[in-house]
Amino acid sequence: NNNIQIALSRFNRLYSREDDIDRLIDVLIAFEALYLSDRQSELSYRLALNFATHLSFDDTARRMELFRLMRKAYKLRSDIVHGKRNELNPKVLQHIPSYNMNELIIELIKNLRFALQDMLKTANSGLSLKDILERLEMTIITGKKISKT
Repeated sequence: NNNIQIALSRFNRLYSREDDIDRLIDVLIAFEALYLSDRQSELSYRLALNFATHLSFDDTARRMELFRLMRKAYKLRSDIVHGKRNELNPKVLQHIPSYNMNELIIELIKNLRFALQDMLKTANSGLSLKDILERLEMTIITGKKISKT
């Protein structure tokens, strides 16, 4: 799938980047490619909801933590990309588990690695990314984990 290839490409670029802003943008583009394939409205909400549900369906506290992490990270990315911020104020990071940019990026990369591994395994079973996301949305709607196969 092209979106998985985009996510993998951005993931691989992370290791050659030295600038934290570039790394943050790459990691969030990778998450967008995985979880926002149709680019509809309210991207940050949908991205955070899909991300948190995919990585932590069974643990409500962890799911909320991941949801908040992604919302904050995506807001930071949007501010940077749209020119509202050209440096990172540490206060922006105070409400998420990691308090400095490097720790935030490390946490996002760790979760991206897990998400990519799971998505690739599921895609290799014959499901398209669209099918995977539809099952994820049904999991969110019904509150019941939908089988991957």
